[in-house]
Amino acid sequence: MTIALAKKCFKDNLDLIAKAGGEPEKINLYNGLYNLAKAIEQLDRDVRSLAQDTARVKRDIDHLRR
Repeated sequence: MTIALAKKCFKDNLDLIAKAGGEPEKINLYNGLYNLAKAIEQLDRDVRSLAQDTARVKRDIDHLRR
């Protein structure tokens, strides 16, 4: 399962429970899981960006050494 799919599933469950007048504990649980998935998604983007930046710096250093 991808992060995006997990986020969608948590959001769908949150919406279904909230519409049905579900228990506050379940609403809080799925809201927390949804927000956790959002945070993981952002961390993934940040790590990918750092990896790209690191590769660029390595290339620049190699170029300067020549």
